[in-house]
Amino acid sequence: MSPFLGLVGDPVGHSLSPVMHNAALAHLAWAWVYLPFQVPSAELEAAVRGLWSLGCRGFNVTIPHKQTVIPYLAGLSEAAMKLGAVNTVVRTPAGWWGENTDYLGFVAPLKTLIQREHALILGSGGAARAAIYGCQQLGFSSMTVWGRNSAALQQLQRDFPTIQPLTVLTPAVLNRTSLVANSTPFGMAGHPQALASPLTDLEMNLLPANCWVYDLVYTPSITPLLQQASQRGLRIEGGLGMLVEQAAQALTLWTQTPAPTELMRTAAAHQLQLTKTDLAGPVIAPESPARPS
Repeated sequence: MSPFLGLVGDPVGHSLSPVMHNAALAHLAWAWVYLPFQVPSAELEAAVRGLWSLGCRGFNVTIPHKQTVIPYLAGLSEAAMKLGAVNTVVRTPAGWWGENTDYLGFVAPLKTLIQREHALILGSGGAARAAIYGCQQLGFSSMTVWGRNSAALQQLQRDFPTIQPLTVLTPAVLNRTSLVANSTPFGMAGHPQALASPLTDLEMNLLPANCWVYDLVYTPSITPLLQQASQRGLRIEGGLGMLVEQAAQALTLWTQTPAPTELMRTAAAHQLQLTKTDLAGPVIAPESPARPS
């Protein structure tokens, strides 16, 4: 069988990864193809073994397998070990190697951020972990993580002892925040809370004038949270950049060739335009509890 790459998850029909990666492979003249594989949890081990036997060169991992795939891998990168999650798997002579490029995607749009004092991360799921690790790499002096799930927050604090977990946001935290990163599904097209923001107007108004507001949701491109922030004159960043950058980093790992990032961004944006009015299937966003009313 010809070399190929893939995506393992359940569901996978919503994913923009095949569009981005196949456009990039064609541009680079690699005779590979990127294929989505919907794999139920009970079949994950068999799927990982089968991909190896079929000559797969590497694959992405998405919900719900980012943690459960780890026992079937020969090794992990430092980031994957720290995050306890894998989104990219690379074929090596020793077996499958697990990497996490989510945090690299997270930090990419923030490299010009000057104020790196306090980060507020909304959500306590897998994407929040990537944001926490990314903020550590960026050198933020402190971090608050807001969430509704106390058990998840406690686990995050065990894994990242320097964070401050909160179930209720306070003016003291909001007043000193340099970066707000939303890893909840609030504002995501196709989600029950698609028209809602994770922050109230009062909370948004308590943020400093130099604060960046970063929404990891990538569809729509301007979420209710980003609309709020824009109205306040704050700098905003959507989730498409993170999506594209983590994919580009994965492709570079597989091919050992610099990925055509802008071409991948164009392919993803075009696909979003084609599908934004047809959301029959859910667009999967980071795992996170809903905000209490």
